[in-house]
Amino acid sequence: TQDNKIITLPMATPQWTRKIEGRLQSGANTAQKWENDKDLLLIARSLIPLETLVSKSSPYSRPDDVKYMHKTDTDALLLKHLTLWFKRDFMQWVNSPKCHFCNTADNVSGQGVVPAETAEEREGDASRVELYQCSTCGSNLRFPRYNSCAKLMETRQGRCGEFANLFGFMCRAVGFETRYVLDFTDHVWVEVYSHRLDRWIMADSCEGKIDEPCMYEKGWGKKLNCIVAFTTESCVDVTRRYTRMFNSDQFQARRRECVGLGVGVGSAELQVIVDRVDATMRMTSNCSAARVTELDRRKKIEMAFLARSQQEPWEEDGLSEGRISGSLAWKISRGEAGDLNRTSQKQSSSGGGGVTAEDEVIVDAFVPNRRCGRLNIAVTSFNSTTLDKSSLPFHDAVSVAKVPCALGKKGLNVVIIDEMSGCVLQRGVFSTMKAFSDFVNKLPDNRIVAASLIHDFQTAGTGLSVISTRLPDFPSCENVALYVGQVGASPGWLTSIGGPSISCNKKVSISVNVSLASKTNGVALSLEHSKDTFPCSVSARVPESIMPVGTQVIASDEQKHQAATSALNEMGTQYVGYCTKPGHPIYLLTHECFPLNGFDECGWKTCHYVPEPLVSEVEDTVSMAYPVNTHVLEDLLGPKLVGKNGLVSTADAIEDRRLIGLYFSAHWCPPCRGFTPLLCEFYEQHNEEEPLDLQIIFLSSDRDPASFSKYFGSMPWLALPFEDRMRKEAISSKFGIRGIPGLVILDSISGQVVSQPRARQEVSQCRGDTKRVIANWLSNLPADSVELVEMCKMSYKESQAQNDEGAKADSDNEFLVRQDTITPEKHAKSVDPATRIKEIFTELVSTGENPTAAAAEAIQVFADEQASANETPKFGKGLDGPWSKHSFLGCVVCPTLDEYKHDQLYSFSDTIRPFQKLKGIRLHLHDNSSRKVVGVQSIYEGDCDGIIHLHPSIERKGGEIHVDCGGVDCNAHFMKVFMGKDGLTNVILSSTKHGEEQHNPYEFYLNVAEGSSIVGIHGIAAENGIVGLGLICTSGATETKSSTGSEIEVHAEKFTKVNDSAALTGVLTTAKKYLDNAAKEPFTPKFRSVRLGNKIFGRIVASPGGLDLLTSIGLAVYTNSEDFFVSIPLGLDLARAQKLVSDMMA
Repeated sequence: TQDNKIITLPMATPQWTRKIEGRLQSGANTAQKWENDKDLLLIARSLIPLETLVSKSSPYSRPDDVKYMHKTDTDALLLKHLTLWFKRDFMQWVNSPKCHFCNTADNVSGQGVVPAETAEEREGDASRVELYQCSTCGSNLRFPRYNSCAKLMETRQGRCGEFANLFGFMCRAVGFETRYVLDFTDHVWVEVYSHRLDRWIMADSCEGKIDEPCMYEKGWGKKLNCIVAFTTESCVDVTRRYTRMFNSDQFQARRRECVGLGVGVGSAELQVIVDRVDATMRMTSNCSAARVTELDRRKKIEMAFLARSQQEPWEEDGLSEGRISGSLAWKISRGEAGDLNRTSQKQSSSGGGGVTAEDEVIVDAFVPNRRCGRLNIAVTSFNSTTLDKSSLPFHDAVSVAKVPCALGKKGLNVVIIDEMSGCVLQRGVFSTMKAFSDFVNKLPDNRIVAASLIHDFQTAGTGLSVISTRLPDFPSCENVALYVGQVGASPGWLTSIGGPSISCNKKVSISVNVSLASKTNGVALSLEHSKDTFPCSVSARVPESIMPVGTQVIASDEQKHQAATSALNEMGTQYVGYCTKPGHPIYLLTHECFPLNGFDECGWKTCHYVPEPLVSEVEDTVSMAYPVNTHVLEDLLGPKLVGKNGLVSTADAIEDRRLIGLYFSAHWCPPCRGFTPLLCEFYEQHNEEEPLDLQIIFLSSDRDPASFSKYFGSMPWLALPFEDRMRKEAISSKFGIRGIPGLVILDSISGQVVSQPRARQEVSQCRGDTKRVIANWLSNLPADSVELVEMCKMSYKESQAQNDEGAKADSDNEFLVRQDTITPEKHAKSVDPATRIKEIFTELVSTGENPTAAAAEAIQVFADEQASANETPKFGKGLDGPWSKHSFLGCVVCPTLDEYKHDQLYSFSDTIRPFQKLKGIRLHLHDNSSRKVVGVQSIYEGDCDGIIHLHPSIERKGGEIHVDCGGVDCNAHFMKVFMGKDGLTNVILSSTKHGEEQHNPYEFYLNVAEGSSIVGIHGIAAENGIVGLGLICTSGATETKSSTGSEIEVHAEKFTKVNDSAALTGVLTTAKKYLDNAAKEPFTPKFRSVRLGNKIFGRIVASPGGLDLLTSIGLAVYTNSEDFFVSIPLGLDLARAQKLVSDMMA
């Protein structure tokens, strides 16, 4: 049956062919056995602690987890934790079996190998049985090498064969597409497929490592020769993924020898055998047409990567340690111990925490909302203890509008925000105060600065004076520091925490809500175009009412831009951009889709709103000299070709063209007259988008020059001179042209044919998708041509790197750098009073104002502009301060705070006690009869004398109020703050809210997140009292789970965004269907990932809020270079997600 088939491969007659095919058949059958028993897959799944593996506090987390973290896709990180769990806690490596009587393997020695003999050994599908004897007691031992996954789940021991076999089965049980990898030099492991990365990821459970293909050659020192990967549908030679010596004489000699078989096999012959096996497996797998198309697409991508892999050396920081599994003597005997000196040095010097800090600033702008009235900014500390247990980067060290924005590396992580639009402008990390102060010194006044220190920061040396002037009260500590404030707003509403007192085992956060200026007072926003970039997710699609999806797929860039702009104007300011690529719809973006990713030549184009001064004047274009072999093509076509304006040089005509098309046609031929318009449309449409891909040469079979000239006049390309009939006949003969029309596509480097019999049919059937046809032709380029092009690309990128870096820095952009730091040469333009007054006057008169009044007003406006330009900032341009009604940790301030002069404010933070909770807050009154609070004091458990916080100029006369923090359990979850017009009047701390929140602008609630504790207070004092108060909270190490009811409340906002009841029902019904299918067969990959272009999900993405609702349930939206996908993460609790959807539908 299909479920229990064993693949039988055709056996060729030569002895070496039969041996190789026999070995390949063994690998193919291992992969097939993983699919044969669905009940056993469910049993295996029940043994895997999925909840522990995906937990944020997983015991399998390691510092290098950062490489596998992604905003929406968690599958790669799950694979890494699964690999480590399998090695550490599930499977046991056995060099020699233990003696049953002595309970040790120290005195056990091998005595040979025999076939399986007992019923248990045969039932466990043992390939052989190793015999051992204990020299101490004389006992004889048998060690069966089992191949049955059911038996291996029982014994849980073995060496690399058992490890790879059972681990591959476990990966299938989780839901990964998995293939078995056979190394002919005696090792095996697995690879799993990642839809987001669009590639296979190596996973070696013997070592507990994933995605380290350099490990065997660079680390172990293996002399590789042939490595083949198997699924039930394919057999692929993946040797080049694991070596960078493939093209060397030594490697090819080993490959010809095929050491593992002891026979001589030519390298090319070996590839022929593998390809034949692959074709056989494809035919016996009964794949659907769609599956065959997908497998072909993957294979083309993989073959292209393998072809260029030999031009890319191993990374310097790649894994270079020797083999971990097995005894030292066994590893040395196999030549897999690596460089022992290097390995021991690396292991002794390695420490937790990831990479070393490097100073870096990037411009990576995005806006949270096009009319952002209030902006949430959160900064979180990560100390040395946290680093030892977690992995960089900590992107959530600084979050803006709940989007993690920090670069997350060691050092001071800084995010710069436009105070008018709320746009994130720059992200950086600094290792020294000097580097940070140089950066701050160039920032324009009033920019919002959010900073979090990760690990170490050198404060010694120069730079402190600049920081103290431009960022007053910035914490000058070297271990933990948090800061949110404005440049030059001294001290304004800044809020900061720092010092060794908060260097504890828990995270400390500040979260403030900043009220921004109205849009009319800020800088205008415009769309910035970014080629070869795509977001981490998408939110919706341009509605059918604006442009039908069928039209979106074939529309030009300009048509798409017009449609997207209309959609952005109509659908709400929460949409801040769009992305698309040829052959795909137009997707809309919210701020949660940022930051952007880049991928060379991926075809995606992203347009998103940024402040107008940051918009590039022209789009970036990539231009590279393509290595055309002009000599070969001139020999073929001659030195001259016919253009529209006469003869042109053949070399000039084909310069930088990747493909050359030879079109054999004549006007007297009816099929030719039918096909020529189709080819013209194909050529013109594609050349609008990629003008350097294709050049077509017309070779005429017309009967006379007049017919040729008339027919050629309808064509947009070049032609072979009509009078050169002998050359035309020679070319026709060379390519076997016996009838017209005929189309031959050539590689411009080698001159070889990449498409001939099907080229005409592919053009006729392309239906506007010219890029797909061109991509198919390019995939057929010879390997040598591909490698040459990749080398040229690498060289071009290196030559452009410095220019790109300079452009990225935007060091001269006046929106990012204050004017007085720009050199006079770069900022020679100054304001001429007469010219500016005339501009204002003209504008006023054009609105109908009386000229006399307009003249006086123009002078006054100019005077105000000059005064404003020279004014020292006070509270902060356009900001009302960080007053917040609801925040995890907020600083609630008096709404009239902006009326206070900046030199009257004093920002303070309480001392944080690492192991003590806040017991209460004592409010100090101005006097016994007054309710005006002039000071606050934290009271901790066992401590009655906390620090009293007062403005330095305040003299306390007496009176106080003690506010308990919820009893001895200290479990307050809410703080209600009462603000009078002059500042703080009272505080209530409680574990529950007291009634509904009042709509009083002077009464606020601060919510403490569940699982967190209040450990301190933070606020702002003026000389007449406390005008701002907030909480400092720590989040515990344990995770908490919400009830279903609270989950529905959490998702309510997403739920209500889909305001059409039919659309809402459709979203939830679709989610339920896919979740039910995944729960029924959780190991089946086809139920886990679906293209967003799928008809069903196409309807969801067309409903505003539909995708947001799916992601709130737990589904993920991500993209690779090919398309966007909706995925059910392999680590998702399916039962919980099903219940949540059912409750929503009810």
